[in-house]
Amino acid sequence: MKRFSTIAMYVVPVLLILVVLLLIGCSSLFGSGQGATTPTEAKVAPPWLAADSTCQLTQTSAQSRGDPHSYDSAGKATGLLPQGQVTCVLEIQVCGDMIVKSKVVNTAAKESCPDNLHYSHAPNTKVCCAKWNEAKRTKIPCDPLADIDCDGAANSVDDYPLDFAKQY
Repeated sequence: MKRFSTIAMYVVPVLLILVVLLLIGCSSLFGSGQGATTPTEAKVAPPWLAADSTCQLTQTSAQSRGDPHSYDSAGKATGLLPQGQVTCVLEIQVCGDMIVKSKVVNTAAKESCPDNLHYSHAPNTKVCCAKWNEAKRTKIPCDPLADIDCDGAANSVDDYPLDFAKQY
């Protein structure tokens, strides 16, 4: 009996610790209700995309195309691509600025432009250019030239660069 009580003296605390850790893990897995975030939690629009009756709004525009030229990171053509290759380009114009996303595909290997470079992924959106320009200057709440919708995904990897509510 003494041997059993000695074993129990060590096993019971270990089991209690395991139960507590299990409960903590379950509560963080399912959220405690306070401070828990969910994938459907509403995101806040950056100031230039938010409705504002005091600001004159300007419409963005976008176009997509296939081009036989190569481009640098600033969107400037740098030369012709080899035959069978094309650059898929999405250009988004916002308040006089141009944001360019691109990817080279091999059409000879039956590759085609990815969906995220189609203009439908950057629908016309109303923008307050005064707030856009202020954010370009201050980088607050983010640099719109790097992340138009301020969702934390760079324009170059954001499938929906004008929609802060959609996941990239």
